[in-house]
Amino acid sequence: MFTGEVHLFLHETVSETGHARVKAMTNAQGITGVGLVTGDAYHMNGGTQEEFTFDVDALPFDYDMVNNFHVTSSGAAGNIVAHETLRITYDADGNATVTVVNFHADCK
Repeated sequence: MFTGEVHLFLHETVSETGHARVKAMTNAQGITGVGLVTGDAYHMNGGTQEEFTFDVDALPFDYDMVNNFHVTSSGAAGNIVAHETLRITYDADGNATVTVVNFHADCK
């Protein structure tokens, strides 16, 4: 099990013509874990930055963002790459919500 936070930042600008430009950034903050079998300590780091655009007349609107985080071990155990898919949804009024769609990890 891991504990810590993943911060998500959304910055949105809308032009006079109704085109929205969104910059989305995520980063891991102090996420740590302990291996159940080895007891090795793990630290997660990394983040993602993306930009996307949409026409505000097209609301509601969904956008999927894929994050990859590197999980490193201080012990002899292997490292992990965690993959997370977030769905950013804008409702008809332009309010954004974020949902975790998928999360999985691969040993490296």
